Amino acid sequence: MEARILRNEPIVLVASDAGFSVAAVNRHRRAHLRPELRAQLATRAPAHIADFADQLAELADDANSVRDFARESDNPDLLLRASASKRDTILTLIHHLGVDSTETVESLREAIALAAACVRVLPSHPDVVTQVVADLRTQGQDRLADELASAVGNVRGLPGIQANRALKEASR
Repeated sequence: MEARILRNEPIVLVASDAGFSVAAVNRHRRAHLRPELRAQLATRAPAHIADFADQLAELADDANSVRDFARESDNPDLLLRASASKRDTILTLIHHLGVDSTETVESLREAIALAAACVRVLPSHPDVVTQVVADLRTQGQDRLADELASAVGNVRGLPGIQANRALKEASR
């Protein structure tokens, strides 16, 4: 458990796997990890649960590819193993990152509230919209940038999706 804490794995996942509450794992971290190890934790950026979700989604995609290949090559053993791998990945997603995960649910609620606030407030600040859209693009969030530009841009006549893409290409 301590090794996972030191790797900055999300506390909710560590607690779930260890059979403890999040509060108990946090108490253990405060009470039993040496101060120099706790200081080391404070200097590293924590892993975000979305990083694990992306990795699990990639594993699911890989299992799908193997399953497709197994069907094409008529290999029932490989098909069974790929299906089992996909099942295990889905169970992990559901168990650790699904609707039972309070961290995930809270993150989704926060994201929804933030998006709603942006759509309400940003139409009166087109300069900020342009900056937010550009920042989202630098983070690789093109679809989100397009959605925001479209939702807010329609109100204030901001450039549409194609114009935003052209701006992105020009800024490279």
